[in-house]
Amino acid sequence: MKILWSGKGLNEIGYTFNKNKKEILIKIDKKYFRPNEVEYLKGDASKALKDLKFKPKYSFKALVEDMIDSDLLEAKKELE
Repeated sequence: MKILWSGKGLNEIGYTFNKNKKEILIKIDKKYFRPNEVEYLKGDASKALKDLKFKPKYSFKALVEDMIDSDLLEAKKELE
């Protein structure tokens, strides 16, 4: 099924033709917009772990260490 697009911004829609009749599949709705600045973000991977048998490649500690190493490398580049 090919999705065709028309409109711009809030008026953009994604549609297809079903039996020669235009059928809207995707419509922009402002109620699902997220604010630009979010004070607190929290993720929970328990459902992915349980239902999808997801196994992360990195432990949380390894992820934080990798992020810190990357930040330190960027800071050193700025000092040069």
